[in-house]
Amino acid sequence: VLHRLPLSRDELDVGIVVINNLSLSQAGATQAQLKPLADWVSGGGNLLMAGTDGAFGPGGYRGSPLETLMPVRFRPDDSPPRQLLLLLDVSSSMNDPVPGGGTKLARLKEAARLGLASVGEDDRVAVAGFREGVRGEVKFLRSTDERLDSEIEGLSAEGSTHIGSSLQQALGAFNGGDHNGILMITDGDDVENAGENTFRQIAQQLTDEKIRLDIVQTAEGERAW
Repeated sequence: VLHRLPLSRDELDVGIVVINNLSLSQAGATQAQLKPLADWVSGGGNLLMAGTDGAFGPGGYRGSPLETLMPVRFRPDDSPPRQLLLLLDVSSSMNDPVPGGGTKLARLKEAARLGLASVGEDDRVAVAGFREGVRGEVKFLRSTDERLDSEIEGLSAEGSTHIGSSLQQALGAFNGGDHNGILMITDGDDVENAGENTFRQIAQQLTDEKIRLDIVQTAEGERAW
């Protein structure tokens, strides 16, 4: 069992590949990198895809080379577009170096770009850094808008991390609809300590407003929040 996709011919010396609820973003892959796998399937390889939020359209496979090979469409063309907020930790700890070279901030930018590559063309995406709170205006743009990449590149790290306040602000960026989500990437070093009641209120608001929250924690360890 792997947590990445086989993306080369050397890795495809198998009888069947089962993709079980592994999204493109979780696998650290882009749609373009799926071509060797699609070619393998076209040549007689066996592919089974299963899952819910990490498979098919929600997993970022819509419009990919794999979709044309499968017996189902990954998401109907008339499905309403989604709104996704990339909420990115830009506190000073993101300037820390990481094994293999570079900094946490550089890896964060790479991850944000992978997130952009995994959504549909008609979906709308906003990029926002957070530290003591959300930085700047949250503006949703089509996922193909070049300004999103510019916003990612312009992120800089300083200050401290306030998870509770930032999430509360982020929730106010949505204006209704049933297809909204937040992808928060953080090393988790919260200094605000907003408390259990605050996070229960945030959880209830997420439920009431039908906003999905996914959190990628880039450092190991339990966090009270």
